[in-house]
Amino acid sequence: MKILLATMSMGLGGAETHVLELALELARRGHDVTVASCGGVYVSALEAGGVRHVEAPLDSKKPACVTKAMNVLSRLMSEERFDIVHAHARIPAFICGKLREKFGFVFITTAHFDFKVNALLARITNWGDHILSVSADIADNIVKNYAYPRERITLVNNGIDTARFCPENNGDAVREKHGLIGKKVVMYLGRLDEDSSLGAKALLESAPALYRDDKDVRVLIVGEGKLLDGMRARAAEINASLGEDAVILPGGTAQAASYIAASDVFVAPSRSAMEALASGKPTVIAGNFGMLGIFSPEIAKEAARTNFCCRGSELPTAQKITKCVLRVLSMDEREKRELALYGRSFIEKYYSVRAMCDVCEEKYRDLLAEKKKNIVICGYYGYGNAGDEEMLASLVSSLSENEKVGNICVMSAVPKKTTQEYGVRAVDRFDFTKVSAELAGADVMIFGGGNILQDKTSTKSLLYYIQVLRMARKHACRIALCANGIGPIIRAKNTERVRKALMLADYISIRDEASLMFARELTGRNDIYSTSDLVCASKYSGTSEDNFEQEKYFVVCPKKIRGFNPETIADLCAEMREKYALSPVLVPMHEKEDDVLCASLAARTGGKCVCLRKEELASLFRGAEFSVCMRLHAVIFSLMQKCPMIGISDDGKVSSFISSIGSEECAFFPVDVSGEDLCVAVRNIIENRANIRDTLGFEASRHREKAQRELERLAEFIVGE
Repeated sequence: MKILLATMSMGLGGAETHVLELALELARRGHDVTVASCGGVYVSALEAGGVRHVEAPLDSKKPACVTKAMNVLSRLMSEERFDIVHAHARIPAFICGKLREKFGFVFITTAHFDFKVNALLARITNWGDHILSVSADIADNIVKNYAYPRERITLVNNGIDTARFCPENNGDAVREKHGLIGKKVVMYLGRLDEDSSLGAKALLESAPALYRDDKDVRVLIVGEGKLLDGMRARAAEINASLGEDAVILPGGTAQAASYIAASDVFVAPSRSAMEALASGKPTVIAGNFGMLGIFSPEIAKEAARTNFCCRGSELPTAQKITKCVLRVLSMDEREKRELALYGRSFIEKYYSVRAMCDVCEEKYRDLLAEKKKNIVICGYYGYGNAGDEEMLASLVSSLSENEKVGNICVMSAVPKKTTQEYGVRAVDRFDFTKVSAELAGADVMIFGGGNILQDKTSTKSLLYYIQVLRMARKHACRIALCANGIGPIIRAKNTERVRKALMLADYISIRDEASLMFARELTGRNDIYSTSDLVCASKYSGTSEDNFEQEKYFVVCPKKIRGFNPETIADLCAEMREKYALSPVLVPMHEKEDDVLCASLAARTGGKCVCLRKEELASLFRGAEFSVCMRLHAVIFSLMQKCPMIGISDDGKVSSFISSIGSEECAFFPVDVSGEDLCVAVRNIIENRANIRDTLGFEASRHREKAQRELERLAEFIVGE
């Protein structure tokens, strides 16, 4: 999985250490992990563990900082397709929540604290798809104050690296550095800010009493924060009054394990307390929310309930701290050892990094399995081409029935019309800003059928589709070329372009044998499927129960092609009317390109020119005696309605498809076909129409099954199966 962990900073603190341990363990398990924060002492540890760090001002709610952080993360998410974005504080959660609207990732948060709440904060706080809460009481607070569903909250303990924090650590270097050799060190380690340092201040004020009781006692308060300077000034006053440097505030450190190893008694709440217990140190649990005292079996349950933060208990005071510390110092070695063993075993059992990461990893997978996939579909849509529109209809219908599919967006020449007709989102296919935005939030981009990787139309058209493929790859979309045809490639320089374009795709299926052989040879890929055109799976491709209201007729779907003489069709129409009393019905399969030609032929032959909806095309072909088709999808509509057909084209995809049907009577002719040859072929069809329909019925079932299987296979690809 590609995972982004977003937190305010990677400086000293419990939440920061939690993120550090989680990131490193996820990386050890083979995940691709990035951490975003404003920076801090733990950045080097992240990078040493193979975790990328991206700096962004996620620690400030100033509008300028929020805007900058949002820009940094937006660029990052455009470059990387994160499966999971996991925020660890309110500001990062707010920013990631906003970006989720654009990028559509799975979004999860961890609640480390009881956040201050008011009406505004309750409204703007974004908890994401799921919350991991480090304690039951924090979860209770979220349900109460934010009306967040209890079933979407999972408890996760802080993960302590018991290999790094262990009794075997040696603190002599720290003791020597601060002149503590031979002294009894009482230590606090954590952030020195107003919302986190009540225990540290109480310990500071206990220093005179501790020193008077035992001149070898030294208080070592380790940490950074806004209160550091003030506490140093107070320590100087205490030291002056005692005539001894009994209190030391060295500032922050990234070497927490070494400092904890140098202590004899540890005083702290939350994660620092857990790290001390893992290190085998007698620990007094005291912090901003309360004080439980010396950690022992008697207070273990309450400590765990509040994530060692003591919420609901009495606040710490210098007198209480003094009493607890002196009690520990007075213990014999056996009692201290038993206390240390119990503390470490408790952390190993309930608070290991492995257990923490197991919970996160399982929840990530659960949420990814639940996540709906957003789809962008690209093709020749919005131009009035009946075949392309019916391919789109088939594709949208299949995707809409898939419960794993979320938003569907179609790139169209007429977005508003596409939205109205198919009930999906649509964007102008030439508005690359909007296309890019849709791809940024999509999981899969589908080339939905047709011969779009070709240069017969123009190199400009080919370059357009290649550019779309590159944009999809840039946004880390998985790419599917579904039931495509490839070619023709006329210009030699475009062959390599098509090869590179095909190599960008994660999934390729080809609708005709010639294109299949070409694609496999060009790319060397064996993972290219053979399928049928998606129109074969359309709900309108099945046998229609309605008949087109017309006396006996045949269908002509003409196309303006260089070298084709429309008089050929006129001659055919004249013979069919004279010998068989059949009237021509002329259908522009591509309205914008074929309508003028159809109208002209209708006028010359006395035929009927009709522009039909997709659902009407089925009944038209079903009732026809035969069809003359110059476009591929006219051939396909004919096949699916068991209508014998003649093909005329300069396009290999038409000849390839007709030859695949296996009917000798359904012939294909080049564009220079004579009227006489065409009439002979049609007479042959009329004489053998019943047998031909039997053959076409079998072939229609075969193509329908292949197309339906293709849609099933595409669905498996989309959900990642």
